[in-house]
Amino acid sequence: MRLIIFGDSFAHPHKADYVWTNKITERLKATQQINYANNGASIEYCLFKLDHYIKNDYDVDDKIIFFITNPTRVPLVDNDYVPDWASLSSAYDVVKGENRQDRTVDHVKEHSAYYKTHVTFTNPQQSEYKFYTALSALNTINNDTLALFSFNKLHKSILNLQWRNNLIISQTIGYEIAGNEIQGNIESINDLYNDFRAHHMSEINHNIFVDSIVNSFKQRKDCFDINNFKQNILNKEKLQLQQSDWSNWFNRFIG
Repeated sequence: MRLIIFGDSFAHPHKADYVWTNKITERLKATQQINYANNGASIEYCLFKLDHYIKNDYDVDDKIIFFITNPTRVPLVDNDYVPDWASLSSAYDVVKGENRQDRTVDHVKEHSAYYKTHVTFTNPQQSEYKFYTALSALNTINNDTLALFSFNKLHKSILNLQWRNNLIISQTIGYEIAGNEIQGNIESINDLYNDFRAHHMSEINHNIFVDSIVNSFKQRKDCFDINNFKQNILNKEKLQLQQSDWSNWFNRFIG
């Protein structure tokens, strides 16, 4: 049995030994992990990778973990596409000229109007449709699957639909775990930009995250409980010093 992972920065490969992605393979007794997650990726990019997996490397015995990310991320998919272009925080990096190739700069400058329009006009109904589409894709395969949400809770009308028994849908969101770690909590999604924590979590919560995954697969139900995760363990002011530039730019960009 292999473990296949899809998602965004809550799941992307990381070098630190303590992160959940580096512990979960052994805990699930998987023979191999294949991780398609990427920082800043959109829902459409993750589905693009899921389609590639199904067509080229599918095995019904594989276990799947799929993070469903922020629906406002730009739905661009192309063979020459850099996944984290979907996130506006990447556009911010481009504006500052930080660690980006020239073609990324050209891309964001050329399509900045589209980025702004997409974010401005994405509404809750469209978001729920994207969530439904992702879950429907996962529902077409018969693997033991855990679907997690990075930033948004799923509406009960979709959660209560007839999904296959081994498709586990968690209602504890990554953003909530990340925000609760900070003393005084965080005010907006923008505060996670340039987050120094691997997968936006401290080491102690990575351990709890792993236990929650293992129990969810074992019991075939959502075993995540936000109250089990450690809270108020980081200083908010220290984090805000790292985020202030990004938040100001974001507000100007979509204003």
